[in-house]
Amino acid sequence: MNLSRLVQDDNASFGINETEHHQHQQSGDFTNFISLREVVGYASVVLGIPGNILSAIIWLRIHLASKNSSAIFLAMLAINDFAYLLFQCILLQRVSIALAMQSAVLAMIDSV
Repeated sequence: MNLSRLVQDDNASFGINETEHHQHQQSGDFTNFISLREVVGYASVVLGIPGNILSAIIWLRIHLASKNSSAIFLAMLAINDFAYLLFQCILLQRVSIALAMQSAVLAMIDSV
């Protein structure tokens, strides 16, 4: 009885399963990266918009803005960051909608 053939057959089937598992793991990693990116994006928008509004209000107070030009600079920086975050919020919504539509189309294709 030759046992080497049985061992080789087991390794060959394991190699195929390992390859399929590696491909599945790569797609899972990409999905995790996309969801992490969305979470960080939304967290920065949720924390950044109120923070920049509050910062601009504080730096534009009369007694601060009239005494030094750094207060004006910091207020304008807060307003600029606020505008950027609003733009990013709109962009994130569009990307999320596009990804949802893409996954729905892929699900319909897979079901056919």
